[in-house]
Amino acid sequence: MSRVLHVRLNERVIVLDNTGLEFVVRIETLEPDSAQGVIEKQNQAAAEPAVTVVLFPALCQREKFEWILQKCTEIGVSAFHPIRTARSLVTNPAEVALKYDRWQRILQEAAEQSGRGRIPVLYPPLNYPEAILQAAGSYSLNLFLWEGEKHSSLSDAVQAWKSSPAGIGSGIGLWIGPEGGFTAEEVSAAVNAGAVPVTLGSRILRMETAAMVGAALVLHDLSQMG
Repeated sequence: MSRVLHVRLNERVIVLDNTGLEFVVRIETLEPDSAQGVIEKQNQAAAEPAVTVVLFPALCQREKFEWILQKCTEIGVSAFHPIRTARSLVTNPAEVALKYDRWQRILQEAAEQSGRGRIPVLYPPLNYPEAILQAAGSYSLNLFLWEGEKHSSLSDAVQAWKSSPAGIGSGIGLWIGPEGGFTAEEVSAAVNAGAVPVTLGSRILRMETAAMVGAALVLHDLSQMG
């Protein structure tokens, strides 16, 4: 605060507590490694979406995966559930475990930067069949981004879900395949479990682009982008 942000005494800052609240705090003491202040106001964090969107991204190269974590946190994703698919480039559990502390820091920094009231949850990776079964019982809508779908758009699926009896209480799962895409068997398993294949348009996007565009469109269609 003192060295980077150059905060001064009696200046007001926003403090987040990871419960969905934000506090306006007036700084009373400021040291190189600590600060104290007085809470003057408490509000719900305005940047925190009211609808839960959980991203199920296939594990991929570190730089690409970290980009997805950072940008989708800024967009408003509530949780990340990495999955191991048939074409995932990263499948070694030990290799993934070594990165978790770094990934948690990326989530925290992105949440702070964007004014989120909660740091998104990062779940342990799941094998694809297990993830499909778990998601089917947890979310009333699972959107399966698939380049083979040519007609049903993401926005159409979200609008239909909003007007269905299921409502929006249980949130949305958003599935992002690996660089090589989902296999035919994985698509069939998702559909059999109730997932809805959707398209983002005629252009085939990289997985990190699809993750960001898909998350932004879902939250926009739910009026949760701002």
